Amino acid sequence: MSSLRSAVQTQQLIKQAGVPFKLLLDTFHHHLYENAEQEFPQEIDVNQIGLVHLSGVEDTRPTAELTDDERIMLSNRDVLNSVAQVKRLEMLGYKGIYAFEPFSTELEKWGAKEIEREIRQSIELLQA
Repeated sequence: MSSLRSAVQTQQLIKQAGVPFKLLLDTFHHHLYENAEQEFPQEIDVNQIGLVHLSGVEDTRPTAELTDDERIMLSNRDVLNSVAQVKRLEMLGYKGIYAFEPFSTELEKWGAKEIEREIRQSIELLQA
């Protein structure tokens, strides 16, 4: 879904193509897609999701201005609501794989202790 923001549209295209592909769902791109909340819960087949990319954004600029450089680890201030996205996926029956996908250049400044702290904090938020 990284190149098509609509998970539902992507899923439909995979089905129409008759190929054995699974959907990559990305919480950042899901948030950026303006119709995601209208179509997603009713039309998504979680059995066709192969991987979920997780990142968080604390930047409060308008959604249209957000870029990969704002993508960090999960936090309580995440405007993407990635933890809520995960909880909904799991309520719908998703039992698949997750991967953290922070892309911010800010992460280049982190040392081993910061990396470990952020990973642990993100996992704790998901398990709460």
